[in-house]
Amino acid sequence: MNLITLSSVGIRQIKALVCGVMVMSVGTFAHGASIIYTEDAASPNGIVGESTLGGSTSTLVSGLDIPRGVAIDSLNSRIYYSQHSGIIAYSNFSGSSQTTVIASGAGNGTRGMAVDPAGGFIYWAAFIDNVINRAALDGSGQTTLISGLDTPASVSVDTVNSKLYWVERGTTLRIARSDLDGSNIETLVSSVDIDGGYLAVDPSHSFLFFDVRDGVGNTFIHRTDLDGSNGTNIATLSTASTSFEGITIDPENEVVYFGNSSGAGTISSIAYSGGSVSTVASGISNIHGLAFIPEPSTYALIISILSLAGVLWMRRKYLKVGDVK
Repeated sequence: MNLITLSSVGIRQIKALVCGVMVMSVGTFAHGASIIYTEDAASPNGIVGESTLGGSTSTLVSGLDIPRGVAIDSLNSRIYYSQHSGIIAYSNFSGSSQTTVIASGAGNGTRGMAVDPAGGFIYWAAFIDNVINRAALDGSGQTTLISGLDTPASVSVDTVNSKLYWVERGTTLRIARSDLDGSNIETLVSSVDIDGGYLAVDPSHSFLFFDVRDGVGNTFIHRTDLDGSNGTNIATLSTASTSFEGITIDPENEVVYFGNSSGAGTISSIAYSGGSVSTVASGISNIHGLAFIPEPSTYALIISILSLAGVLWMRRKYLKVGDVK
């Protein structure tokens, strides 16, 4: 096999491809930061909605049957969502181009979802079947990664450290993690009252965020390190007025967003470091899952990094092959 220098023609082709991907991706992402949520009403009243950080809300996808899980594929500009009966689908960020990837059989009680767009997988929990499943982004190759769980309610993927996190909230109350293939399971947090069973992972700051109760009338937003150590409460909420539903994060601005289906139905925020809780949006009935779409500048940076990685991979490939078309 001959090794050659990458030709100028090959470099131009790669640069054109990268620029095209970046322009197309940033162009698709035309609006500012927002929070995607689900309203888990029965068919035909379940929806996937969007709230701007200014508090205005809109319906993106309607006519769903108890949608609960929701996750963002930032690389392909998609919103993935699951329905209780075992249906998984996606739309683009505006709610159009709705595509069902698993028409049935995703599992009974599909709930938490996570997406690894670079790895090409979606992950979700089926809390009635007590399993965590995985499939390709197009729904093919569905497989059960972990079985025998106790009401798994939420999943989150740490692609930096190649870990899968989840919450169990049955008789067993714990937060655990494994490798992305389901092996090497570790219990991180146990013997706590995990209220809604929601979890957010921020590998860039090495934090986990989830909700707990103390048994005497308080719900807390709790933060730990990725291994479950150094736990601290960053917010205290009254259980009497709180039905905790959904959690998501904005790592760049170090903000946690969480839902409350009691009363007016709200999405609120608090800083990673704690402080006062602010209401972002209200009037959202049956709020359940949450997912965060970052600002366009952040999104463009993500695409740029992925595109640069693609350039380096293609350079290496062509150098080994010894020919550039």
